[in-house]
This record gives sequence, structure tokens and C-alpha cells, in this order.
Amino acid sequence: MADAKSFCSAVAADDTYCYPDILNGPQIDGIDAQPEGELGCICALPVAVGLRNPVVATHAGDGSGRLFIAEQIGVIKVLLANNTLLPEPFLDISSSVFTSNHIGEERGLLGLAFHPKYAFSGRFYVYYSASEQRKGQSVHVSRVSEFVVQANAPNRASRPSERVILTIEQPQLLRNGGQLLFDNHGFLLIFLGDGGEDRQIHALDRWICNPSTIMALHCV
Repeated sequence: MADAKSFCSAVAADDTYCYPDILNGPQIDGIDAQPEGELGCICALPVAVGLRNPVVATHAGDGSGRLFIAEQIGVIKVLLANNTLLPEPFLDISSSVFTSNHIGEERGLLGLAFHPKYAFSGRFYVYYSASEQRKGQSVHVSRVSEFVVQANAPNRASRPSERVILTIEQPQLLRNGGQLLFDNHGFLLIFLGDGGEDRQIHALDRWICNPSTIMALHCV
């Protein structure tokens, strides 16, 4: 962008919250952050290129400085501390992941979390869409699986080590959640989504407000 005016026009931002004083707007009062760069703006630098729909970027908490980037198609890549993106994937489960190339596709590899003691256990967890055959029909499900890193290859996970810990049928192809987090007590929190937007087919009280269904729970 040539100047602040053209930038603001492009993003439809109002005059009180815009480049280069983006950190001074009322919407983010109280955030302890400082702008960088000669113009006092937030400066972003690319650290990895060539990724395909990255949906998660997280660390393993092992002090290695690596960033693990999950692509929606079912591939997890490793970005080293020196910003080198390793060509070989950390994990490739694309053959098991149910997704497509359609714009706005919400299925795929959607979540990644490392065990709090990953440095000792080598365990991590992924959340992904899958297709299963049930009563002769293909059913869309969300699956949470545990994997283990290879003993002598810290940048490669063991594909055969997969242990499925949760499979749940999803009523629609949208709003399938995917976030995985470990809380302070070591519990794995699994966000399943709200079951889709078609309230005529899937009533609100059936999928969200009914505490007897796992769809109503945001942690396991």
C-alpha cells in the first residue's frame, strides 16, 4: 500500500483504528504491545513459504524452538528455530483425512496439541475429519488420535503408532471445531463445534443445549 489512506480504504477500517497507529485503537486498549519499524507500525516478516492451508502452528514445549505447522490436507511440517522449513513432514496422514480443494472447505486436519510432558513421552494429539463406512453408507466423523515421535528421529513421527481415542459422527460438513488444548491439570480439551448451521435439520437444543450429547461438551 502506498500510504495509510489507501490501506484503510482497502480494509474498511475507521479512522481511529488503522495503520500505522494500529496499536493505539480503542479496540485493543490494555494490550501490552509495542509497534516496531521506522514508521511505528506492526511489521510482519514471512518465516515459511509454500505451505498449503496451514491451520495450526504450535510448539512442543520441549525447548527445541521448533514450530509444528499443520496443513489442512493432513500434513504436519517442522519449522526449525532458524526458520528452516524441513522438506520431510513430521507426520503425513493425508490418506486418512477427509477434505477437498473447495473454497471454504472446513473439513481436514484441524487440531494439534503436544502432551505437557512431550519431551519425555513423545506423545502428541491430532484432530481430523475422516470418512467411515457404517451400515453401507459413508459417514463424516471427527477423530482424535494419539501419535508418538520416532525414538531416533525427533523430526519424524511414527505413522503406525496412531491410537484413536475419540470418534464422533458430525451432522454436517461445517462448524466441526478442531481446537485441542491441554489445561493446567493435564486434561486434553477437545472442541467439537456446534454441529452445523442447518437448524431445520439439526435442532439447536439437540446439538448444543442438550447436556446428554457429547456435542454439548467442549472438553474431554
